[in-house]
Amino acid sequence: MGLVVTIGLLGAFAFPTQEPAQSSKKLDPSSANSLDRKLQMIRQRHADGAESPKRYSVTEEEANAYLLYRVAEHLPEEVTEPWVRFSQDQVQGGAMLDMKLLQAHLGESTLMKLLEGEVPLEILARVRGEGGVGQVELESVTLAGFPLPQTLVDQLLRDASKNPALPEGVRLNDVFPLPYGLTSARFRTGRVILRQGGTERDTARLGPPAH
Repeated sequence: MGLVVTIGLLGAFAFPTQEPAQSSKKLDPSSANSLDRKLQMIRQRHADGAESPKRYSVTEEEANAYLLYRVAEHLPEEVTEPWVRFSQDQVQGGAMLDMKLLQAHLGESTLMKLLEGEVPLEILARVRGEGGVGQVELESVTLAGFPLPQTLVDQLLRDASKNPALPEGVRLNDVFPLPYGLTSARFRTGRVILRQGGTERDTARLGPPAH
């Protein structure tokens, strides 16, 4: 789960006017299984010290199925219906968030007085992953249409992205090492292309990404 969060399912969410890219009714568990196999291969190659370059293509459907069938059960009970959408160098997505989760962060703020129950959390972020390092640049974040302070978003992102490979989590705009020997994560419309091992000069020798 940590790898998925780190490479782009970093709590990134989308525009409030858009519907989820994939309805849970349409998501096939086999898509989650497919991503499971790719993640296992990535972890195993890293554990084996493999240095030869290899590419993997992760589709939007695989990512959303993985969120539904693998990640959702590990999220706080106040976070439901997570989804993501990939576009050129951007990650979008959405989730419903129970305001109780933010009470400790927002206290008696105006936002807490205006909102209650479950509300949509929406974020748009630009994600870069090259040369073995990644960076998340926040473009917009709203809660039920209200903008959230960047300091709060930074704390939420750090908490969500903590894992054995990144024990301190990810901070907005900071450069962080891509896990498991990944050298790049390139977001395109409907998919993200991950590369593990090798250098930029090896790209031309790579075959099609693993599907």
